[in-house]
Amino acid sequence: MKLSKHLATHAFLGFLAGFITYLFFGQFLLSFTAGFVGGFAIDLDHLIDYFLVFGGNFKLDYFFKGYSYFKSGKMYILFHGFEYVMVLALLSFLINNTAVQTILVGLAFGILIHLITDIKINNIPFQTYWVLKRIKNNFDIKYLTKPDQYQKFLQEKQSLGF
Repeated sequence: MKLSKHLATHAFLGFLAGFITYLFFGQFLLSFTAGFVGGFAIDLDHLIDYFLVFGGNFKLDYFFKGYSYFKSGKMYILFHGFEYVMVLALLSFLINNTAVQTILVGLAFGILIHLITDIKINNIPFQTYWVLKRIKNNFDIKYLTKPDQYQKFLQEKQSLGF
């Protein structure tokens, strides 16, 4: 899927998460903001991955082509994790404040939809979207993708000269 379509999908689903949260809590601005942040803005962690590899030398085409993954062989994506969904959902049950609950549920629902969509679109194993799994495997793409995906990754990495 082209990156523009991928981003548009996440933006739409983030607003959908916000709308569904709004239906439950009736807090328009909080619902839509939390849903959008959880469903779309979590992709900002890809910038972290980029800067960890290339430092302050930002090249837009390198970023959009995912060159940081080819150069490092690592997949950090620190905001992409089912752990966050569970913690946010649990906190929403423990905190007795409608505004805070709205934010927590909107974030959790947005992240959940984002992760499920990423798994489907990218054909990446479910386990990859657990931060603890990535930590356990030292963020190494070899252990976070399917064997055939890893072989394709290695071929593309070599063709790019990384």
